[in-house]
Amino acid sequence: MAGSRAMWDLQWLLLLCSVLVGARASSLTKAVRNSDLGLPPGYNKHLRPNHKGVTDAVDVGFLIYSVGPISETEMTMTFDSYFRLKWSDERLIPTAKDLLQADNDAAASTLHHPDMSTTTATPDPGPNATRPPDFVTLGEEYATAMWTPDIFFPDAVEIRRPGKDVISNSMVLVLYESGTVFRSMRLQMKNRCKLRLTYFPMDMQQCDICFESYKYHSLDVNISWWRERVGMDQEAVHKYGTANFEIIDDIQPTRVVTENFGYPYTKLCVQVTLKRKLSIFLITIYLPSISLVALSWVGFWID
Repeated sequence: MAGSRAMWDLQWLLLLCSVLVGARASSLTKAVRNSDLGLPPGYNKHLRPNHKGVTDAVDVGFLIYSVGPISETEMTMTFDSYFRLKWSDERLIPTAKDLLQADNDAAASTLHHPDMSTTTATPDPGPNATRPPDFVTLGEEYATAMWTPDIFFPDAVEIRRPGKDVISNSMVLVLYESGTVFRSMRLQMKNRCKLRLTYFPMDMQQCDICFESYKYHSLDVNISWWRERVGMDQEAVHKYGTANFEIIDDIQPTRVVTENFGYPYTKLCVQVTLKRKLSIFLITIYLPSISLVALSWVGFWID
């Protein structure tokens, strides 16, 4: 009996040691990864930049450049878009400066490389010379190691990133020297849209596309429209648009604040107005039907 009890205690001790070693190894792996990427020591991607009480502001940009197809049976609208986010994370200022300095050093070493050098003296750049960029473009590995706003689409049925793992990752991540982070993604989305078919085929539809923060209320993360980055590429939409609908107006951005559990929550929406093309139905349905009825009447006039 005493031997089985000692064996049981030993198993529990081994299990506890394995858990502690695993947690320690995970912590060390995270620290090494942050160090490899140049992130500051102690950087925690699970904490928002101003987690000590100050509200974080996130600007949302949205550009639609293709609409369609639209399914009446599934009540969905498919579209391609550029989804952009901008926020500030002052914890990344040292990282930005280090990466910019590394880029400048690399450019200087290339300029003074024996194969790139010339016998002529380097001219004075003068007062109108272009200043070095104050931003650096990062790889996708930084996107998984940094804090990013948890924006989700409540009416989305399916979201995918065209071209991912094929040609490119369809994402741009830029870090500015001031700590501002800019992220842009190409998204193809199938969104729910309640179609009202009472006046079919002379109907007009309005579909809403909305964004929200999943776990943060507006006092923690305040999302708002990036006005100059919201719109629709009319030329591309008409070129690659759906065959049955045409876009009436540009998208109309709105911002709605609701209260849940005593906290305000922000929802950003854009409305797309679509009008069905009647000419297609006139040619394929109405005119053939009228012609068949007219031909059937001819028999009454044949003697």
